[in-house]
Amino acid sequence: VLFWGLRELKRVHLFEVERPKVKVECGGKHLESEEIQSYKNNPNFKEVVRYIDVELPEQSYLHPPLTVFVVEHRPFGHLALVGSHVVQNLMNYVLRDRGGEEEEEEEQKPKVRQNSMKVNPLTSVKNMGLSSLTVKQSKIPINPMKIVNAPLKKLKRNVEELEEEAPEKEELDWWSKYYASLEELEKQAAEREEMEEEAETDGVNLTMANIEEEEEEVDVVEIEPPKRKKIATLKLYERDLESEFIDFQDWLRIFPLFKGQAITEDDEEDDEERLMGKYKGSFLVYPIDPEDKDDTTCQITNGIPKNSPVKVLVRVYIVKATSLAPTDPNGKADPYIVVKVGDQSLDSKDRYIPKQLNPTFGEVFELTVSFPLETELVIMVMDHDLVGADDVIGETRIDLENRFYSRHRASCGLALYYDTLVPHCRLLSGLSNSLTSTTY
Repeated sequence: VLFWGLRELKRVHLFEVERPKVKVECGGKHLESEEIQSYKNNPNFKEVVRYIDVELPEQSYLHPPLTVFVVEHRPFGHLALVGSHVVQNLMNYVLRDRGGEEEEEEEQKPKVRQNSMKVNPLTSVKNMGLSSLTVKQSKIPINPMKIVNAPLKKLKRNVEELEEEAPEKEELDWWSKYYASLEELEKQAAEREEMEEEAETDGVNLTMANIEEEEEEVDVVEIEPPKRKKIATLKLYERDLESEFIDFQDWLRIFPLFKGQAITEDDEEDDEERLMGKYKGSFLVYPIDPEDKDDTTCQITNGIPKNSPVKVLVRVYIVKATSLAPTDPNGKADPYIVVKVGDQSLDSKDRYIPKQLNPTFGEVFELTVSFPLETELVIMVMDHDLVGADDVIGETRIDLENRFYSRHRASCGLALYYDTLVPHCRLLSGLSNSLTSTTY
């Protein structure tokens, strides 16, 4: 069991939680973590790993659930239950050996690139189920030869078009990369549509006799990578990164803690009202030799960083918002941005955009935060009002700690090339001197 820390614990019986600890129960066996000495100062555990031996049946559907309890010892021997979480399926935490599969894939990849593939058009027609038709009467909707040759011609054409005019040095910044990436994404989508149209229209009147005339061996060679671009582009995603990368919970899981109160039809409560906090950690289930009881090799900590406080730099780029809910009587809104982390708060109230439901903000916010005390980033879109309090149009919350410690952070959103003449390079240069600094 990996004990990482506790987050956002609410009051229990009107008192704040000061010294909590975690209890794990599975199959009649119990395991307790150490007690956090001061939840306000450091909500992480110092001893991060403990183990428990449980006898489980071979059939996975017979496995008992695993229950996580967060409790606190209070004066006069009182034990207060903060919240609990039930893990129904232990198979999600079984140790999987993927090393052999990755090595096999790596060995196969260079073979595919080195060996040339020979394509026979008659073989392709046979695989399409058209070999039984009469030669004179048969019509092929798509020429198999052009399916092979079209991507090669398109890639060669792209290599020639990659040469761009060098932009001015003072014009290069992050927004240049963003809009260049957006333009490149639209160009790729247009090329895909054009290629699909060519595949549908070309070869409509192609006969079997014409294919026999084009019967030649075609070697599919690897295209050289494109030349360096004048502006280093970024990879853009169509949805939030948490959806793309499984909430950045590849090794550090988040388990919501709920009140230990049964819900009936007469007394229904929302999950948000029952939520008492979050437990961060993980589990790893793997078989051990029953004869070797001293085998306590810890495998859950492989590649896991130290569980110690760390300061990081968070840079937030607010590009735009779409389809905002109107809050003014005229059916419009005057939106601006508020960014909060812990007690820190930054906003663009003096730069609000009047009468707009699809605003382009173009804002950058920088904050220095400390883990594990400040882990949640809150981004709010507010409506500016001249009279009265400003209204909240909407908000989103991002777990910075999981993004920072995730293994996807090293490759998520990084560009293939980098420009050294960017005005922000002075800030980025600090990352090489401090491994604890990062940018989102």
